[in-house]
Amino acid sequence: MSGSSAVSNMTNGKLASPSRYLLPSDKPESERLNLQNRVLKKAFGNVVFAPFTLSSDDAVLDVGTGTACWTLDCHDAFRTAHYYGIDITSDLFPILDVDLKSRIHLTEGNILRLQGEWADRSYTLVNQRLLIAALSAENWKTAINNIYKVLAPGGWVQFVETNHCRSGDVTDRHHVILRHTFEKRGLLFECAEKIPALLHDAGFVEINSMIYEIDLGSWAGQDGIEARDSFIGVYKAMKYPVVDVMGIMSSPDFDSLIEQMQREWDSTPGSKIVFHVLYAQKSASP
Repeated sequence: MSGSSAVSNMTNGKLASPSRYLLPSDKPESERLNLQNRVLKKAFGNVVFAPFTLSSDDAVLDVGTGTACWTLDCHDAFRTAHYYGIDITSDLFPILDVDLKSRIHLTEGNILRLQGEWADRSYTLVNQRLLIAALSAENWKTAINNIYKVLAPGGWVQFVETNHCRSGDVTDRHHVILRHTFEKRGLLFECAEKIPALLHDAGFVEINSMIYEIDLGSWAGQDGIEARDSFIGVYKAMKYPVVDVMGIMSSPDFDSLIEQMQREWDSTPGSKIVFHVLYAQKSASP
């Protein structure tokens, strides 16, 4: 979904045991992530949800940064802040010019282990987006606790997650298979619903949650086509773990299901993918 996650190991774009992560780390995934970012940016209308403005003294951390698309968008909106992006692999990192390198620092790092220069800093904002395909329930608890540790007092964290689409019978059937895939992989499929409680347990305050729905399919015009292509791309990219690693279904059955779902989205007005946006603050006082 976003980045290469905080926990995966990859080999030539395929999963290397014992990784939980369900998506590859290759050029097609890089292109899909950038398309996904454009879709989300248009749907959300902004990149920062917390009620504050970044200044020159602020540092921002992007967890699972991938192609750094969110970091670059945030930099465009708040140019004076300093940005740090971490991912467990640098395979998807963009090439930055000299000017950007002075303010955007991309490095291999893991939110589950506070190690490295990035972990010694204090951040005003931490962003983590679409790591549903990467983290177990215990990983989520560790990630949120570690985010709390690296946040400055009064700092904010924001998450974007999704776990389902709405359309018709084919999409419902895919949802059942997707849930089974995540559970078999040890991933927290209902992470969006669990995050508020995890934030509370970690000590966060001012916990907020919003829901966005994005149209899927050609019935919704060009925006719907781009959203369709982005998220069909997500599910196509899961073929290797679903078919070859876990053996949940055959290759022809997998391809047929994805093709049927794409046709269903195109022909069913009201087809949507649902996103949860959550943000919370670390108390300014001890």
